[in-house]
Amino acid sequence: MRPRARARVAAAVPCFELARLGRRPGQAALHAHVPPHLVRFRNLPPTPVSTLERNRQIAMEAGLEYVYIGNVPGHEGERTYCPRCKKLLIFRQGYSIGEVHIAKGKCKFCGKPIAGIWA
Repeated sequence: MRPRARARVAAAVPCFELARLGRRPGQAALHAHVPPHLVRFRNLPPTPVSTLERNRQIAMEAGLEYVYIGNVPGHEGERTYCPRCKKLLIFRQGYSIGEVHIAKGKCKFCGKPIAGIWA
């Protein structure tokens, strides 16, 4: 990801846990294949769903391929889609994973390699 886009994403999406990527927040490198999880905090007041949706769109426009939303049951952003063919890769519902359309590290529909370790 370009440095300017990386800075825009980090500033617009404050719920990225950049420290978990092994670097200090100002130095984190966000790679297109790392799946950021945008979490809806349920404290008072809860994070507006529109904020999560806007941040997801910004992150995806900046080049992150697998941005998903959490703690919004049933929301389409809770699922992961193939960045090439846009078909469903991973169906999530809360903390449960239902369908997985990845075989041998590739999208079952178009063959795009999907980074990760898949059982």
